Amino acid sequence: MMEKKTPASSADKALSPKKSKNARHLPARYKPGKFDVICGKGKGCFNHEGNKNFRQIVADHLVPYSEANTKLAKSGIVSSIIMMVRELSPGGGFIKRDAETGSWHEVGDHLAREKVGQTMRDALHHRYRSSTKSKKKRRQIEQAKAHASMETISNGNAEISSKIDDLNSKAALTSFNITDSDRQLAEMFTKANIEILRELNRLKDQRALGARTELDSLGQ
Repeated sequence: MMEKKTPASSADKALSPKKSKNARHLPARYKPGKFDVICGKGKGCFNHEGNKNFRQIVADHLVPYSEANTKLAKSGIVSSIIMMVRELSPGGGFIKRDAETGSWHEVGDHLAREKVGQTMRDALHHRYRSSTKSKKKRRQIEQAKAHASMETISNGNAEISSKIDDLNSKAALTSFNITDSDRQLAEMFTKANIEILRELNRLKDQRALGARTELDSLGQ
């Protein structure tokens, strides 16, 4: 009579030596420490103290990781992060709880590298988004300053004010005309800017001439 095999639990599958080097079961009453990285989803994992410390470790390695030119160099940084976590928590490391038995186990190198890689990509994405938002905000501030400066100038000169109004009207019309190419729009704005600059220079020369005339009259 053949002996019936007991189905392997999810933890046993995760600890398969072919799939996960350095994977191991943890003691029955093991509790995650402040340097253990819990692998899983949800706020419980994300807010665990060890996961917060882990994200800080990853953040400290973002610059060298993003500047690494080869896969080997990036892989070396990932390995150093894994070693650091395991040294800080020699009893645990990258751990996961088995849903069936409730016991904890170290997930091993394969899943640990996946965890570091995903966290690194998330951090780089967040950093890129933050940088993009910051650049967009600075650009909006500069545009607002330029607009305010142009408003001040145009309010004192009817010719410039007229050209700006004409440019805004053309921009509003062309924004709905899909046949206009980017090149045509660029040419329109360039032409308008040249005309505005010419008017500004004319106004500047006019003021300079008026100042010289006033000085000459005072000299007489």
